[in-house]
Formats: sequence, structure tokens, C-alpha cells
Amino acid sequence: MSEFDFGPLLLVLILAGLVVWFWSKRQPGAKRKKRRPTSTVQRFSNAEFAEHWQRIEGIMAQPGLEQTKSAIFEADKLLDTALRQSGFKGETMGERLKNARQHFGNNAIYQGLWEAHKLRNALAHEVGFDVSKMVGQQHLHQFKAGLQYLKVL
Repeated sequence: MSEFDFGPLLLVLILAGLVVWFWSKRQPGAKRKKRRPTSTVQRFSNAEFAEHWQRIEGIMAQPGLEQTKSAIFEADKLLDTALRQSGFKGETMGERLKNARQHFGNNAIYQGLWEAHKLRNALAHEVGFDVSKMVGQQHLHQFKAGLQYLKVL
């Protein structure tokens, strides 16, 4: 046998490695990449898109700020479903919309979709941000034009 026993040294190295690993996991400032659940593309027929759109218009027809916001949120989700179903890639709705840019030959429709999506983001993320029924209706029209351009409505 050798003069030096490697057993205790090996044990110390393993324990040191575990301490470093645990310490790195517990650091409050350590960035951890959040894993989004993978979702499958929900496949809608044109009739199902039309049915969803009718519900959105029904929500918008009701009085009140919350109904207007709800209609905008639902229209944005429906557009996202259409973009996914059309095969546009991206982690977020914004990325999918950017990747769809070349598909939209009509720049006015594309820009309208961006404006409508930005309104949705402002409603979702800015404290106290509100939208009038008239402005909400205009943006809903932009969502509808985009859905028609994608040939799902």
C-alpha cells in the first residue's frame, strides 16, 4: 500500500463539492432561468375561431371598463393562437408577431396588430392604465383585421 490513504481526501473533496453546489443554489441574487411549461398548439377550425370571436364581440358590447379590458385580452389570446397555429415560432406573443412580419404584405394591418398588442400589454402591466370603450373598439377592429388576414375568420 502507499504511504498516503486517498479515502479521507476523496471524502473531503466530495463534501466540498456538495457544499459549493448547495451554496450556489441558495444565493438570492443567482439568476435561474425559469422554465416555461411546454404547451401544445391548440388547433381551432375557422368555425371555432368565429365562435370565439363572437364571444369577444359580445363581451365588448357589454358596458364597463372591465368588459373592454377582457375583450382586448381575449382578442390578443385568440391572435396568439392563430399565430401559433400558422406555425410562427417564438417564446412570446411579441416574438411570434415579429416572426410573422414577412407574412403580412399589408403593413397597415401588421402595425395595427402591434398597436393592439401594445395596448394589451399596457392594460396588463401598467398600474392604473385604462382604455375607453371607443379606443378598445378600434383595437378590437385591428385584431379582427389581423385574424381575417391570417384567414382564420
